[in-house]
Amino acid sequence: MRDTETPCPNCGNPTTAGWAICQSCLRRYIEDIGSLAHVIPALRALADRTARIGGRSHAPSRGVAPLPISSHWQEQWERASRLMLDIASTVDIRYSLLRPESWRKAWRKAISNRNSLAASGRTPDLMLDLHATLIDFDGMMRERDPRVTVVSCTECGQRIAAPFGMRAGDCPSCGVRLDLEALVTEHERDARSRTVDGSPAELASWLSNVIGRRVSRKQVEWLLRSGRLHGCERLGSGRWRVVAGELLDASSHVG
Repeated sequence: MRDTETPCPNCGNPTTAGWAICQSCLRRYIEDIGSLAHVIPALRALADRTARIGGRSHAPSRGVAPLPISSHWQEQWERASRLMLDIASTVDIRYSLLRPESWRKAWRKAISNRNSLAASGRTPDLMLDLHATLIDFDGMMRERDPRVTVVSCTECGQRIAAPFGMRAGDCPSCGVRLDLEALVTEHERDARSRTVDGSPAELASWLSNVIGRRVSRKQVEWLLRSGRLHGCERLGSGRWRVVAGELLDASSHVG
């Protein structure tokens, strides 16, 4: 039976009676809990320096002594592990008392008690906190490409990837000298005037292909569901309509 009088606080869809979030949000929450369970071992490997981000560079051997633990990644591992314990504590409060090393036990407890997760009054906030945390880790743990804006040559129409901050350059097709700074400004001004429809993945792709702003699907989904985009409209079936300029401004503050 549906309780249509209680909309989901994260998306507005009706919730099942006794639940704090809707079924769609619960599926996303479970998916993000699974993502966190994959991130925690990766953070542990970074803390222990058995993994690294980016390409490897040659360094001479200095002996066999182990490298010291990275305090930064150790802190991130503890942050992620404690969040998993906090999520499980909405099912059983005793999990809040466990040590971070027990995160796997907490993960199994959480995903095997989905109805209890959905019924907890803390779940709507924890769901957003978890998604924001995953976005933080996504930004920390992947090597980023430099920001570019794709513009068109004023002479031949060739599409050109203009690196951020580059003021001028020659078109690789016709050789004409271009004022890249002016082209980027005009391009963004035109893009800001539009509304864009799409799923979070499609909106992330639009930002990358049209503006050159590289963000992930999860980052766009977080912006949509956390209320950062005041002019957005939910179209249904996982699709949204957003004001391009608002999406562009908000995306500059994530990742």
